Amino acid sequence: MIKSNVILCLKIDRVLIYAVSITISSLTINNGSFDGVLSFKVQDHFGLDKADVSTEKPFHTLAFFREWFLLQRYEKFGFKPFITEMNFDTDIKGVY
Repeated sequence: MIKSNVILCLKIDRVLIYAVSITISSLTINNGSFDGVLSFKVQDHFGLDKADVSTEKPFHTLAFFREWFLLQRYEKFGFKPFITEMNFDTDIKGVY
């Protein structure tokens, strides 16, 4: 269960995650088994780069992508980098 959530998380932006923090929020160990909660904090810039709007990818035909790229990068529009943060918890349990 943990592995699939981590893979899903990393696939959000082509494995270009800016920062990841994983915390054991709770953990109980009893008689050869354990259960608990892992808390994930994931940060990324989710910005477009030149490769995203190049003619090598299909996105260059979408006006939305070209406009988004321009708004992110054109200094006269007040270019300001941004960070997107996602937080989620997942239950863990197993035996050892």
